[in-house]
Amino acid sequence: MSLIKEQLREYLNTGDIITLAKAERQVSFEVIFQTKSKPFCRVKDERQLLQSIMKLTQRFISVNFPDVNAQDVALQFAVDITDSRPDWNVLDILNFFKFIRQQAN
Repeated sequence: MSLIKEQLREYLNTGDIITLAKAERQVSFEVIFQTKSKPFCRVKDERQLLQSIMKLTQRFISVNFPDVNAQDVALQFAVDITDSRPDWNVLDILNFFKFIRQQAN
């Protein structure tokens, strides 16, 4: 379970999309429930949290909606999701975008 968190952390630090792909392949509801990750409401560094969510969101938006300002959408999404889903964590965001992509096919 810690491997997925390490892969996600590496992507967030370096932008390596291969490690992001590996983390996405492994993430699932079962993994999220078994992994000890702080929910948004317990994270002290809000700036870092918003930046992490924005980075994942920008990747999704820029790939799937290239004509949209991904940074503005990512910021709005990060603020809204932390307000509306305080029990979520960053793995939930990863799984959220994976779910959307897989349902579109």
